[in-house]
Amino acid sequence: MLFRSQALLRQGQDLKLSPEQTQKIKTITDQYERTRRDREMAYKRSEMEALKLIHDSRSFLFSIGNAVQKADQDHSKLRMAGIKALREARDVLRPEQYGRWRQDHAARQMAQGAPQQERGEQYDNESGDAGRIAPH
Repeated sequence: MLFRSQALLRQGQDLKLSPEQTQKIKTITDQYERTRRDREMAYKRSEMEALKLIHDSRSFLFSIGNAVQKADQDHSKLRMAGIKALREARDVLRPEQYGRWRQDHAARQMAQGAPQQERGEQYDNESGDAGRIAPH
């Protein structure tokens, strides 16, 4: 999950969120959670449909390709919902609050051993993926 809204709310005291900011972030969180559930279900259904077609020897490659593309589109919609919520939450925070939240978030992910792209960093030049956000 790209947008970890509950973590942002838990950090509210450290970030010195105003009651108005807290309420706005709760609204963003609630909306995101509903959207995320819907998008995850659509993505899972698309993946299952693609898998059924892949393992059905009577399926045409064209049908399989369409199903895989649909699953990719549903996955993209899920990711975009997280990005949208993150940006909305960022707009609620003052620049210093956002900077602090990003710093704390990255430190927690480093401690958990999260890959660079999950911390919002780009790959290094040695990997051959310079400038790319994700490995795919």
